Amino acid sequence: MSKKTPIMNDFRAGELNPNEDVRADLKDYYRGCKTLENTMPIIEGGVARVPGSYYVRPVKQLEEGWNIRVTKSGDGTGVVTSDVAGISCGADCYDFFMDGSTVVLTATPDAGKIFDGWSGHGTGTVTRSVLMDGNKVVNAEFGAGWPLDFNAYDMATDGVYLYVCGGQTTVAPNYLAKISKIDLTTLVVIAEYEYIGTNNPFFSGIRCNGGFVYVAGYDHTTPAGVLTGLIQKIDTATLATVSCTYTLSFAPTPVWFQEPEVDDDFVYATGVYSTATVEKVKLNDSDGNNVWEIHTTSNAPVGINQDGTYIYIHKHVGGILNIERAQKSDGASSNFGYVDGGTFYRGDCDGTSLYIGGYSPSSGDTKGLTQKIKLSDMSELWQYRRNTTVVGFDDSKRCRSDGSNVYVVGQSGSPAITVLEKLDDDGNLVWTQSIAGKLITYGLILIGDYIYITGSPSLVERRLKTTGEIG
Repeated sequence: MSKKTPIMNDFRAGELNPNEDVRADLKDYYRGCKTLENTMPIIEGGVARVPGSYYVRPVKQLEEGWNIRVTKSGDGTGVVTSDVAGISCGADCYDFFMDGSTVVLTATPDAGKIFDGWSGHGTGTVTRSVLMDGNKVVNAEFGAGWPLDFNAYDMATDGVYLYVCGGQTTVAPNYLAKISKIDLTTLVVIAEYEYIGTNNPFFSGIRCNGGFVYVAGYDHTTPAGVLTGLIQKIDTATLATVSCTYTLSFAPTPVWFQEPEVDDDFVYATGVYSTATVEKVKLNDSDGNNVWEIHTTSNAPVGINQDGTYIYIHKHVGGILNIERAQKSDGASSNFGYVDGGTFYRGDCDGTSLYIGGYSPSSGDTKGLTQKIKLSDMSELWQYRRNTTVVGFDDSKRCRSDGSNVYVVGQSGSPAITVLEKLDDDGNLVWTQSIAGKLITYGLILIGDYIYITGSPSLVERRLKTTGEIG
């Protein structure tokens, strides 16, 4: 059996002998080439021709540069690649690069896994920049990822962390209502809150304000199948302290709070009371006590936004897409109708305009719909309908504005694929990305140059505003 002894030497070119061992004391000649196996080196340079040898490739000269060796750790899997040809690790985890150049490494976790961060040489937390002024070793750590049975439903941020809410299946069909606190840079889960409740609870909407997260959803009471509306306020420091819990029950009629809104003194929420009544409440932020509670006959609402004076509830009434504008002070409201058919989902409010996603019928199929509404008089400024040839269901679940552009996430077709779109502030399409294999719910957050979306099987994806690609 032939021996294998990896060495590095100052080769210039030549042929390699697969049958002979080599001296191990040639390590000082480390800059000349990659790792070689079963070779007969000549210290003065080159490789001797011996029977059975074969030509491999020209070998880089000493003055060409330095090497990077990539290692991987953790209980997850993934691939590390370099921005210039050389590293694809994977299989090729070692290569040479020119002296003085900068090599940028990118870590891509496998499906269902996560990237936990870099260590070793270089700088950067998302990608790793390595200056080639010597030999370098860089480690990429991959984690096992988030639970594949986590039904992630919505997401909020305090500017430092992401908070994803939803439910996690334990013994089907039961759920734990759950919040995951995620580092913005590494996308690593650093804390979790689980609410067991009475039976099969779920969190469907979340907001952040002043060191707390506020979640809305439901719990089941006895008899099974009856929903009790649920709102909780939880300290963000550890996700371990529940400041207050508010529940609302009209058994045997179900109540499901869809989404909360928060200002400095009060919590507002909207949801479903029976199958055709909007439930809206105002709570004291300090103790969760009810300030007012109003039922309005209409079809089920899904989203809520606010400005300094009003809350805006997204719903439909009599088959018409509708915004209910309610006074924060007493809940007194007016309704404003827009497109016939379909429904509004969730949106964003910048203080002067309201941006809302949803869907409406078009030629027998539903089409994703995004609208911009002027708050001063509630007039429609523009609407965008997704131009798709997909037959079947198509929607826009959430849209957000950064002041210059509007970003929309939804689903299209059957089986559904995720659609991520960027519109300019006049409602014109800038780009669109189709994301197969990922079910997106209502989580869409804009921070700096990035878009964060949530769904399953991966809990959070970070994408570039410029292109919509993974960033």
